[in-house]
Amino acid sequence: MRLKKDDIPLKDRWRFNTFEVMKYNPKFRNSEGHFMKKEWTGFDIGKIIDGVELTYQDYKLVEDNYIHAFKYLFNYFECDRIQISEKTFYLGKKKIHRLLDQELEKFYTQLNRRRTLNIDEAQMAARLILRSAMYGRLYCKGNKELGVRFGYDYYMYFNVPEKNKK
Repeated sequence: MRLKKDDIPLKDRWRFNTFEVMKYNPKFRNSEGHFMKKEWTGFDIGKIIDGVELTYQDYKLVEDNYIHAFKYLFNYFECDRIQISEKTFYLGKKKIHRLLDQELEKFYTQLNRRRTLNIDEAQMAARLILRSAMYGRLYCKGNKELGVRFGYDYYMYFNVPEKNKK
């Protein structure tokens, strides 16, 4: 039996129009698509993974690449006002220092009252999401078909309007 789009719950249909962004090298996948190499999957600075310690510098190199792709998407579609929805915050005042960035810490405390962000603020929100400090969905103000969602294990998903897919 073939799965039809109408069989998918409405809340999950966004997955049909996404491009997946990930740090994982496909050569380490098995024939079923499972990733076989042990790698870090979040903001676990100091954690030893397969004999290698994750340093802040190594983490930040990858995070910066994600943020570069994030910014490229919104700039390509000339979107400079980004809305954030479905905000959930995970860090209390006693744990906010774990972000390891004073500018991000300050922004985190102010973000609860914000809905619309400029591109620089949206990049900071994306960093907070990648660091598991919060969750939120970011999309172009005035065009909900253009947006970014985040998943588990350091996955990022770009939604683009169907007519712009190539």
